Amino acid sequence: VPALLDLKESLAKTHQYPHLVTELRAALHKRLLHAGANTSDILTQYISTIKALHQLDPSGTTLAAITLPVQLYLRARHDTVRCIVTGLTHDTTSDLFQELRKGSLAAGGGGGGWRPRNMGQAEGGAADGGAQSDGEDEDEQGGVAHEGGMEWMPDALQPGPCSHLYSVGSVDIIGMLVDIYGSTDLFLNEYRSLLSDKLLALTSYQIDREVHNVELLKIRFGEGSLHKCEVMLKDVSDSKRLDAYVHKESDKNSIALRNVPAWFNSKILSASFWPQLSADKMTMHPRIEQHLAAYSSYYSLLKKPRALHWRPTLGVTKLNLSFDDGRKISVTVSPPVANLILHFENKETWTLGQLAEATASPIDAVWKRLVYWVGSGVLSTNPPPAGGVLSDTTYTIIEQAVDGDGQTALFAMEEELDTHSNLDDGQEAVIQSYITGMLTNFKALPLDRIHNMLKMFVTDPPYTKKITELGVMLDKLVSADKLEMVDNKFTIKPQ
Repeated sequence: VPALLDLKESLAKTHQYPHLVTELRAALHKRLLHAGANTSDILTQYISTIKALHQLDPSGTTLAAITLPVQLYLRARHDTVRCIVTGLTHDTTSDLFQELRKGSLAAGGGGGGWRPRNMGQAEGGAADGGAQSDGEDEDEQGGVAHEGGMEWMPDALQPGPCSHLYSVGSVDIIGMLVDIYGSTDLFLNEYRSLLSDKLLALTSYQIDREVHNVELLKIRFGEGSLHKCEVMLKDVSDSKRLDAYVHKESDKNSIALRNVPAWFNSKILSASFWPQLSADKMTMHPRIEQHLAAYSSYYSLLKKPRALHWRPTLGVTKLNLSFDDGRKISVTVSPPVANLILHFENKETWTLGQLAEATASPIDAVWKRLVYWVGSGVLSTNPPPAGGVLSDTTYTIIEQAVDGDGQTALFAMEEELDTHSNLDDGQEAVIQSYITGMLTNFKALPLDRIHNMLKMFVTDPPYTKKITELGVMLDKLVSADKLEMVDNKFTIKPQ
């Protein structure tokens, strides 16, 4: 800040604003506005530039001239919106989150409706408010405020290479980021999508942080703009109450032969208020089908004539696997992945075609899900016989593991990936390299943070995995002794 104040004083005497604009725009273009810079880094530098230029020229004219190329470049990047929304809500240490929190404190329970703030009006409004609230003090001070008003000087427009852009600027950082696209709808829809992914990946009903974020955004963007997000959070809260009711009635055996185990929980969603959810069909294991039917029956007792329509591919599942040799494995996977391993409970060997038929799923989808269990050392695989097809591949549960089986399984998984690479999306190797780099720099990160950072950084090919699929990949890396999980955060395992 002292250096900026010195520069400000120097510019006031030398009037070199055109030269400053030219040099700063050239430096930003050379160092920042290129494909090698991450979008999150560009946003960080953009925010720092806004703060620095506000100190240098409170009129906003220099800011308007210098940052226009940055705004145009950010608008052209496909992941800009997601990076901004992530910074606003997922990282409490980010500049954007602090700006959001600062804005809520400044609102102080006022109107709450968001609009781009004109700096001159903001300063004028503050001065007027101060004059009204402190009128008596002004009288006592003998017209000090009047003398200060006499010293006021208008903001001078500095002619420069883009003088047609000089106008009274804004010190509202979030407002300036929104102005990149000219509408809040894009940001709110992206936030709703991120919130949906996070809520569906929860293994509990604890949503205090998400509620806090929505309240901050409501103060910023207005009450009505986040109505759908409020409904989503209410769905999770209501699900907690309904889930408790279902288990209470199940314990009392209110419906004969209909028991819901204590570990079976669900989230009941108002589909019209959530982003488009996967409607993929899948036949669940018979035991799970019984639990689903029982849960639906108890729900109908309370909510007649409503009925539940299950989305079996959404959510997460915690599994504790025990083997004949005493091994115990605890994993968190997506329901489709968990559904497959349950079929090996009563039958040790299945072919790929049999599993696809039993779960009513495409063969390539089943194969991809089984890769996780092969890599975890839970299943072994044998390729189809000569002249056979992919569906003849056999999978067998490993009840008695010997030393090195986990590593052998990993090699088998990698070989299988190479053999059938046409069925893979080509992302896994890229994603693993990014995960290694992130954990090298940040030491430890939770699942949702890794997920959001990958969405920002992985662009070629674009990152398309759901958070549950990423959880499966990370669990696989943990099982392969490449990562370890401590306090719900992933770290690189020391070798």
